[in-house]
Amino acid sequence: MQPDSLEGLLVAAGRTNAIVDFRHTGESGGWLRNKLTARPLGHADMVADWTNVFDGVVFTRRMYPSTLAKRAKG
Repeated sequence: MQPDSLEGLLVAAGRTNAIVDFRHTGESGGWLRNKLTARPLGHADMVADWTNVFDGVVFTRRMYPSTLAKRAKG
């Protein structure tokens, strides 16, 4: 993870989980309208003004694989 990527900035801010709303950035969120490196579609770095691509992102620092639930009996 690059320190200046969107994920790197969220980690540096101490976030383990976050929702970033790109629709309502306000004056203090103007920096989000710059091109930023992020990994929104897998594990490859991509660079874009993400406010023109997504309404927002959900960030989770630690991800776990899906597991199949056991079928209920009865």
